Parts: sequence; structure tokens; C-alpha cells
Amino acid sequence: MRSCLFVVVLSICGALSANPYVITFVNEIKPGPGSSEWIELHAEPDIYLGDVGGWTIVTHEGTAVIDQGNIVDTFYLVVGTWNTSGVFSLGDDADTLKLYNDDGSLVDWIIWGNVDWNNWGFYSPTKFTTPPTGASASRLNIMGPSCMPMWEDQYISWYFDLTPTPGTPNDDYGNIFGIVLGPGNACLENIRVTASGEMGHQSCLSCGEGMNSGDYWLFGLGEGMYLLSAYHPEYGAYQESVYVQAGETVHRNIVFGYNRVGERVSRRKPPLELKIVRDGVVLNLHKDRPLEIELIEPTGRVLSEIHRGILSRGVHFFAFPKIRKGVYLLRVSDEGGTIRTEKILIP
Repeated sequence: MRSCLFVVVLSICGALSANPYVITFVNEIKPGPGSSEWIELHAEPDIYLGDVGGWTIVTHEGTAVIDQGNIVDTFYLVVGTWNTSGVFSLGDDADTLKLYNDDGSLVDWIIWGNVDWNNWGFYSPTKFTTPPTGASASRLNIMGPSCMPMWEDQYISWYFDLTPTPGTPNDDYGNIFGIVLGPGNACLENIRVTASGEMGHQSCLSCGEGMNSGDYWLFGLGEGMYLLSAYHPEYGAYQESVYVQAGETVHRNIVFGYNRVGERVSRRKPPLELKIVRDGVVLNLHKDRPLEIELIEPTGRVLSEIHRGILSRGVHFFAFPKIRKGVYLLRVSDEGGTIRTEKILIP
């Protein structure tokens, strides 16, 4: 039996009037031409019936009202032009979707593609990039073993499903799991592990003391190449490229060791400070040094060389080049190898 906790994570949620503890949310979105587009609603816990007739779906394209008699229960309710009145239409490339219940309360708020939005008090939307043609955006299954909330620092809680599943549970997401080990194969607890790629970004802590000490599990990943990384204050950084096929579960143990036999990583002050800002990267160097700054695709291909050469001590700003939106990696290196690698999102 796993020693990890089970958590429920939702960003925007609302209660059905049938029971104040029932959470209803948009579970899958399929943009497309005409009647091929739809959204799917689900509720947790799924043992109560709830009529969502009179609920409103608002997008940039128009406003639709769900017909009476549409029930969200143990199944997944698919909503489209056939069971709504008004204008049900989803932007193929970009849009904002807001779901309101019959008393006008906001239940869920989602944006995709390049859409400007303003933070609205307590509420903020979940976000994903434009789905590939024919694919749906599916919300990650909300239950999963973890030692902390999976979505504490995430940009998205969605993945793209190339075989949409209207009316049934979401599937086809990838996973990376394993054990975090130190010298002598000792299990290492509470180590932050991340997987960053164009189709998703996940983060968790390795489990603490117990039967499954050191276990980690990154789930909800779409198909693609990911940078699997972790950091230990004494043993340094771990990085590895891992390709996840659609729906594949990949086992990968993360093994830390000393820099050299019997020697631990120096605790000296890091050679630079790095901060990602909206349009570029800010570096603060503690001394003059030669640096190479590269923008890298999740596949590992160098997309752009931002700088190569000697930088003087002090603060420097480098603007990102004009590239298509997506998730990239920023790598800073010197003659001794990689110093820092950071995930960035180009909106």
C-alpha cells in the first residue's frame, strides 16, 4: 500500500445545488468546425445527480444555455449544439470559456491559445496552448498519489489527447515514475522532481519516510520529449532527456552521486543569479566570465544562441527572440559545462 497521500486539485470549481460538496468542472474540450466541437462536464464525487439545465457557457464566439434535463452524475455529460440554445461555439486557435451555474456563479474558467486576460480577484483561469487539429484538451485526472499537491507550481493542468474521449474518463496521458536514490542506493526523500516539455510540465516531491520512501510519480504528460530534472543540495543537479509516447508509462530511477569519489558539491556562492521575466532573462554575475546562453527545444535541438562570449560582473538583460509560442529550455553554460537550465514559456 502506498504511503503517499491522495489529493484533489481543481483551480476553479462550483457546487451543484443538489449537494454543497459536489464539484462540477469542464473535463475535456474539443474545438473544431461546426457540430464537431463540444465540451465535457464531470462532477466529483460522482455519486450525486445534478441537473445543469440553465447553466451558461460564455466564449468569445457567443453565449449558450444548457437545456433542462441534462444530468451530471456518474457519467460524463457532453455538451454541444445539440443540447444548448443560443450560440455554442469554440475558437479553434484561441478562446476563453467561462461556465456559470443557474444562479450566475462562476464554476470554471479556461483559456487556450494566445488570449489576453486580467486576473479577476480570487479567480484565475486554467490555461493550455492551442490543441493540434483533431485533438482534445483533457484535464488531468484529479486524483493521484503524491506527497504534495501536484499543481502547486504548474502553468497547465491539461494534456492533449489525439483520440478524444467524449462521455468517458480521460485517458492516453503519459507517466514517468521511479525512485530517487543517493550514494549507496539510499532512498532520498522530499526531492523536487520535474518533467518539462512542449506537451506539459509536471512537478512533485519524492515520498517521505515509509514503505515507498523515495518514490516519485509524474503523470498527465502528453507525447513528447521531456527534460527530467532534480536537485539535491549536497549531491548537485540531475538532468536527463526522456521521451514519452502517447499513453506510455516510463520507469526511470534518478540516481545522485558525489561529484568525485568521496567529495561533495561545494557550498560556495553560485556563480550567477538568473531570473526569467516576461520578455527575456536577467543575469547577475558575481565576476567577469565567459558564458554561452542558448534557447533549446524540448527535443534537445538548439533553437537560438542568445549570447556567446565574456560578460562583465553585474546585471545583464537578454531579450528572447521572436519564436512561436510554447515551452522551451534556457541553458547557461561556461567552459566547465552547464551552470543552469530553466524552463520558460513563450505565451
